[in-house]
Amino acid sequence: MMICGAVLSATLYMSSYSGRFSTFAGMYGLVAGIIIGFIYIYPIAHCYTFFPHRKSTVSGFIISASELGTMICAFIAYDTMNPKNLSIGPTGFFGNEVAMKFPIFLRNLSLLQLALITGGGLLLFDVPIGIKI
Repeated sequence: MMICGAVLSATLYMSSYSGRFSTFAGMYGLVAGIIIGFIYIYPIAHCYTFFPHRKSTVSGFIISASELGTMICAFIAYDTMNPKNLSIGPTGFFGNEVAMKFPIFLRNLSLLQLALITGGGLLLFDVPIGIKI
């Protein structure tokens, strides 16, 4: 899990330097999406060993926690990239002042993800032998 976290962090960091949208979409969308799938499954399978008769409940909590993190991160991203609360222009996009902060935000996000995924990976442990849950 920590290896996947390091690869995800590196992928996000490198995608912030991409100059073309197709390169960014390939790195951020495809590669990071596959890695997030690996990272997502590991805690679910790990928690199933602790709660074999409560798999639906475990899945619900993990999915809810994941979505809560996404929602919180969206608010942080908006406040970080648009601190002056600028409105969307007539073209339907934010101006350059907001858009140029996106790569910097991705770099900071990659470092935050590396720390959180590594910390979460260190909290995982095996079920002790002889313990029935």
